[in-house]
Amino acid sequence: MADLRPKPAPLLFGLPLLLWGWQSGRWLLGGLLALLLEWAQRTPRRWALGDTSLLRLADLTALAMLALVLFHLSHGPLALGLFALLHWSPLVLLPLLLAQLLSGRSGITRRALFYSQRRSRDPAADRTIDLVPIYLAAVLLAAGQDSQQPQLYFLGLFLVIAWLLWWQRPRRPLAPWVLLMSLALAAGLLTQAGLREVQGRLGELAVELLSGWFASDSDPFRSTTALGDLGRLQLSDRILYRIEAEPPLRRPLLLRSASYDRYVDGIWLTRQQGFAPLTASGPQSWQWGAGDSSADRQLWIGGRRAAEQSILPLPLGTWRLDWLPVAGLERHPLGAIRTRDGPRWLRYRLSYRDQGETTDAPPGEADLRVPPAEQPLLAGLVERLGLADLPPSGRIERLAAYFRQNFRYSLKLPGRVAGQTAIGHFLRQLKQGHCEYFASASVLLLRQAGIPARYAVGYSVQEQDGSGHYLVRHSHGHAWTLYWHRGRWWNLDTTPAIWAGQEADARPFWRPLLDALSELRYRLGLWQEQPRGQGQNPWLWGLLGLLFLALAYRLRLGRAYVQPGKGGGQPQASGPWAQIERQLDAAGYPRQPWETYGRWLGRLRQEPGLGPLIEALHEPLRLHYRQRYGLVGLAEAEQQRLAELLQQAQRHLPAGRGS
Repeated sequence: MADLRPKPAPLLFGLPLLLWGWQSGRWLLGGLLALLLEWAQRTPRRWALGDTSLLRLADLTALAMLALVLFHLSHGPLALGLFALLHWSPLVLLPLLLAQLLSGRSGITRRALFYSQRRSRDPAADRTIDLVPIYLAAVLLAAGQDSQQPQLYFLGLFLVIAWLLWWQRPRRPLAPWVLLMSLALAAGLLTQAGLREVQGRLGELAVELLSGWFASDSDPFRSTTALGDLGRLQLSDRILYRIEAEPPLRRPLLLRSASYDRYVDGIWLTRQQGFAPLTASGPQSWQWGAGDSSADRQLWIGGRRAAEQSILPLPLGTWRLDWLPVAGLERHPLGAIRTRDGPRWLRYRLSYRDQGETTDAPPGEADLRVPPAEQPLLAGLVERLGLADLPPSGRIERLAAYFRQNFRYSLKLPGRVAGQTAIGHFLRQLKQGHCEYFASASVLLLRQAGIPARYAVGYSVQEQDGSGHYLVRHSHGHAWTLYWHRGRWWNLDTTPAIWAGQEADARPFWRPLLDALSELRYRLGLWQEQPRGQGQNPWLWGLLGLLFLALAYRLRLGRAYVQPGKGGGQPQASGPWAQIERQLDAAGYPRQPWETYGRWLGRLRQEPGLGPLIEALHEPLRLHYRQRYGLVGLAEAEQQRLAELLQQAQRHLPAGRGS
C-alpha cells in the first residue's frame, strides 16, 4: 500500500510526549513513547492490517477506556474516571495510532471508531479520521492536567506549537512570522492569567450558590480543628440563619451548637451516648429549665435544617423553645439540642438568660484533664502568669488580658512544626491564629490553672442588615471557651474582636446580590413549609412583588455591622471618631453605606495627601473594632488611649473642599 501521508515535521510526536513526561513526572515513559512514535512515522516497514483486524483493535481500545473509567469510578465520582481517561490517553490511544502509522493509512474509518456505524450502508461510514491531530491534542491536554506549574506548562506548550508551525510557515520573510508569534505568546500569557482569575472567581461563586443546597451540620460528638494545618482557612459568606432581637443586642451574641470536654491532638470529643428526649410542654413548645418568659431575653431564629436530625444553635442559658414544629427534641448533657424530623425551613422563638443558672451538666473529671504532651508548657505559663495565686475571677481576667496583649488574629495556617504540638507552637512562637487556636489554648490553660473548662463551637451574631435583623453567615462560625464559676457555666472568648471586621473587608463586591437571592429563597422556603390551605390567597404574587422591591432597596443600601445598643441602619460612631468621620465627609471623602471602617480607610489610602491620616488611624481602628465587637469592650485605660489617638489623628484631617 502506498504511503499517503505527507512528510511529517521533525519531532512531531517527540516534543509533545516529552512535555507530557516532564509535567507528569514520567520522563522515562514519555521518552519511550516519543522514540516509538518517531520511529513508527519514519520506518519504511508497513503492516498488512485488514479491516476486520482494525475493528477488533478499535473494540479492544474502547474496552480499555471503559475499564479505566469503571475502575476509577469504583474509587470515587465519575469525574475522577474521566480525568483518569484523559491522564492516560497517550497510552490508551497508542494502539490505534500505531495501526494508522504502520499500516500506511491516512486515518481510521468511522466504521471502526463508532460502533453505531458498523452496519451502516452509508458510504460516509468509510471515511477516515486522521488520529494524529487528535492524539497530539490529547497528549497536550494530558500534560496540562498533570501540570503543577501552569506558567511553565504554558511556555512549553507554546514552544511545541511554535516548532510545529515553523514547518508549516509560508516561505516569506522571517521577521513578520517571529513578530506574530511573539504577540501570540504575550496575548496567551495575559489571557491565561485572566482566565485563571475568572476561574477562581467563578469557583468561589459556584461554591456560594451550591453550598446552600447541601447544608452541613455540627457533629455533637467530634470537632476536628484546623490546628497544625497548612495554607489559609477559607470560609464561605453564605447566610445560614436570620435572627430577630427586640430590643437589639447589646453585644455580639454567641450561639452554641455543641460543647466538648476531651482533647486529642487537634480534635475535640465528647461521649457518644447521652442524648435524652425532651417532653413537649405544649403545641410546638419545649421547655427543659425554669425561667421567666417576661423577664428573660427572647430571639426569633430562622433558617434551614441541614438534616433530619439537626443541631440547633442556641445561646448559653436557653431554657425554652416555642413555635418549633418538629417531631421531637433531644438534649445532650453538654448542651447540644437536636431536632428529630420536621420541616426543612424553620422559624422559632427561644428564651434564654444572660445571668443565672445554666442547664448544662456540671463539670466532671474530663473538664480538668490536660494532655500529658501539653502539660510542661502550660504549667510553666501558668506559673509565669501567676494564675495560681489569684482567685478564679482574677485568673479569668489575667488570661483574657494575656491573649489580648500578646496575640493577634490570622487565618493563615502555619502547618506542623517538628517536635512541637500545634498548641505549643501557637503559645511559644506563632502568637497568631484563628479562633480554634485561641479557644483550645484557653481551655487547656484554664484547666491547668484549676478551673473546669470546655470547648464550644457555634456562631457569633453581630452583623445587622438594613431592616434591623441579624445575619449569621458560615464565616461567622466560631469557637470559644466555657468555664465553670459560681455554680454555672460562662462564655469566655479570647479571640481578638477584630476578626469580624477583617472578614467583612474581604467580601467580594457581588456579596449583596447573593444575600438578596438568599433572602428570597428563605422567604419562599418558609412559605412552602406552611400547612396546606395557609397563605394560598390572591395577594401572594403582590407580596412577592413587594419582596423583590424590598430586596432591591436593601441591595442598594448594602450591609452594615451593628452598633451595640442601637437598631438597624448604618452604624454611627460617637465622640472623637464621629468627629473624624464628619470632617472627612465634609472634605469630600464620605463613607458609603455598604463600607466597613476598614474598607473605607483602605480606599482613602489611595487619595493624595491622606496617607499620614490613614497611618494615624491604624491603631485607633483596631481598638474601635474591639470596643464595638468585643464581649467585654475596652478597659478604662484603653478607652483613654483610643481617645488620645483619635485626638492626635485629627491633626492630619483635611479641610473641607468648599473652604
